[in-house]
Amino acid sequence: MPNICISIIRDGRPLSNPKLTIDDGRTVARLKRDIRMSKNVAIEEQYLLFYKEVLQDDRTLKSYGIREVVQTPGAMQISYQIGQNQDVLRIRPKDLILEVRRKIADKSKLELDKFYLTDTQSKRFDDSMTIDSAGIKVNGHVNCAYPL
Repeated sequence: MPNICISIIRDGRPLSNPKLTIDDGRTVARLKRDIRMSKNVAIEEQYLLFYKEVLQDDRTLKSYGIREVVQTPGAMQISYQIGQNQDVLRIRPKDLILEVRRKIADKSKLELDKFYLTDTQSKRFDDSMTIDSAGIKVNGHVNCAYPL
């Protein structure tokens, strides 16, 4: 039985201990019932996504290509925004801002010297800072800004 890690967000914040061990042959509807039972989140409040695709109740997790997920110790996820497009990135607290910019550039096909990262208040992050020293938290958000 694969370990599939899910993040449960309620009122804009992740719930603690989001891991459930489930069979990948299970339907999305069954997963929602399991979440209701173990995390006390009503089914009608659940909105399940996998790589930005809304999961349909009658399909199995396997049909979406969802397989065992191995969590990397110390890894975290942040979201970033380029214009109107938003995406997520797996990083580590000790990664440098420059390394994060490189990952974003690779993933989004941007030229590294054409953008920098800011917080939600438009404060620019120095490339030599770490994610931790910049104060970026798990499920945090950064913006990609362009010099004039």
